[in-house]
Formats: sequence, structure tokens, C-alpha cells
Amino acid sequence: MKNGIAAHVKETGHMIKWGEAKYIDQHNYYANRKMKEGIYIHTYAPGEGNLGNLMNNDLGSYIDPIWKAVNSIVQNTVKRKDL
Repeated sequence: MKNGIAAHVKETGHMIKWGEAKYIDQHNYYANRKMKEGIYIHTYAPGEGNLGNLMNNDLGSYIDPIWKAVNSIVQNTVKRKDL
């Protein structure tokens, strides 16, 4: 299945609470947005092929392993965004 959310619903029976969904970040430029997306995916699902609790079908754009050094900083930043 190509859609990670649909696959998650099918596998778990969970219902998505769309009214409670929130953005964790945004960017006006496509390349920068894809980079941020990759950093977030790698922060919350570190390791090739291990997507943990994420509903992504892939690990996003290639992110150099050096970014793993800032995973805890990224996580703390997201926690402070009042999600």
C-alpha cells in the first residue's frame, strides 16, 4: 500500500483524528521543506528501515548521518511548540 496512513488504519484499526492533527513545521521552499521532513523522520524513526510509530512508508530524503547528533535538540524543539 502506497499511503502510510491508510496502511496504518488497515493494520491497526485505529481511526485518525483529523480534527486534532497539527503541523510541527513548515517552509515555503520545496527543497527546504523536504530536508526538514527528512530530519524529522530520521529523528523520530532512527535507523534504516525502522519507522517506529511513524506512518511514513519511507525515510524521506537522504539525510547525512551527522544529523543524528541533533536528534534530541529537534525532539525538544517540537515538544516546545505546544502541540
